[in-house]
Amino acid sequence: MKKGRLLILAITFVAVVGLLGACAGDIGPVGSVGPQGTVGEQGPQGEDGSQGLTGEAGLQGEPGLEGSQGLPGADGADGSDGAPGTPGATGAIGATGGGPRGTQGIQGIPGPQGIVSGIVISFTTIQAAIDAASPGATITIPAGIYYEQLVINKSLTLLGANAGVPATGIRSSESIIDAGTALVAVLVDNVAVESVVIDGFTISNFGKAGIVVKNVLAVQIDNNIVSTTIHTAAPNGIQIGYVMDLTATTGTIRGNRVSDSTWYLYDSDVPDAYEGELPGGGTNWTGSGILVIAPNSELAISHNEVFGNDVGLDIEAGSLTILSDNDVHDNSYGFILWNADSSINFNNIYGNGLFGVYRTTQAPLTGTLDATNNWWGDASGPSHASNPSGTGGAVTDNVNFADWLVAPNP
Repeated sequence: MKKGRLLILAITFVAVVGLLGACAGDIGPVGSVGPQGTVGEQGPQGEDGSQGLTGEAGLQGEPGLEGSQGLPGADGADGSDGAPGTPGATGAIGATGGGPRGTQGIQGIPGPQGIVSGIVISFTTIQAAIDAASPGATITIPAGIYYEQLVINKSLTLLGANAGVPATGIRSSESIIDAGTALVAVLVDNVAVESVVIDGFTISNFGKAGIVVKNVLAVQIDNNIVSTTIHTAAPNGIQIGYVMDLTATTGTIRGNRVSDSTWYLYDSDVPDAYEGELPGGGTNWTGSGILVIAPNSELAISHNEVFGNDVGLDIEAGSLTILSDNDVHDNSYGFILWNADSSINFNNIYGNGLFGVYRTTQAPLTGTLDATNNWWGDASGPSHASNPSGTGGAVTDNVNFADWLVAPNP
């Protein structure tokens, strides 16, 4: 405010100075005085003559010219700009939200994130996230190693770091569930569970099973790597159904890589090893890569790699399972079927020690199993009495293996 007044005063002062200049021009020079007239000559002295005439006075000089008017005074200089105003004060920082900070995940990585209605919540274990989630929620698990066993008793979607990426493809860092010596790594069990999705994990080290699903209406077990280093209880990689489980389960088992489900006492040299007894007595138990027990299940099992197990895929009970586009190799048995209700098509079945496809006598050998359009490891087709030139994987009776592929299914 004070600087504004100074500016007005400066402007007023300059205006006054200009006015004085306009009124006071310089005074012109005084005119010179005219010359004095000469004195008349003195007349000769008369002899006592009369006095001579006085000379006339000289003419008065003309007045000097009036001086010219002075030039107007120059305009006063502009006033200087006012100084810049003082900057306004910085606004205050907004207050920090009052929500509690999530705890850090185990193994030095962020904890798994439960996503419910768009809100991300961090937990220290996967099981804690499962327990807190509402039915139908999606839980996203970042890459890292989680030393725990999971129990799921509600409809949920569990997504690992490689969700949507087939286990046989190029993957990023894994979300690893290591259950140690626990019998089951991931157990899904509840008659009220309508649907469960397990996608994009590595599941390792379990005593009896990697994933067990029972009393569940629908499942999606996709893009997981399942294996174990514990072989004391004839483990199964992925198991659908359980003893006395009468639930008909639908869904998919797709894009998984399942291996190393073997029992340490299994003897492949026992005649009819799957059916037989050990030489010293007792059942010759087998571990299976994928085991389906739930009756009347309608599953699509496809695009899996199943290898290094006692049995690659063991399909029991009354399952209406479609088995297609799988790579089943280097097991003792490739496929074991308890009935002819399922179909086996467009698979690569090779390198399995005893049989590529086996119909067990533990169930009625009625009907003919559709096993057409498969690659058996050789262009000559599978080994069977009805195909004497076939050198591919062996098949038992009651299996239709016609129209086999002469090259692997890509």
